[in-house]
Amino acid sequence: MRKIIFILKDIQIAWKNIIWKACNGEIGKDQLVEAYSKVALEKVTQMETIVFADDIVATGVTLKGTIKGLF
Repeated sequence: MRKIIFILKDIQIAWKNIIWKACNGEIGKDQLVEAYSKVALEKVTQMETIVFADDIVATGVTLKGTIKGLF
């Protein structure tokens, strides 16, 4: 479970960096959505490869569906 928490924190940090770049004009709106999606997909894939128990795998799949729903 700790590994999943660290991955969620990585997502938060990565998204903050993306917002910072957008505020500084380094990336545009189209690139912003693409960057968010890329980070989410990479990190959720990491969570799905961590197999402690069936519950944790199910949590990763649910989170993936939730994140995809945002975009």
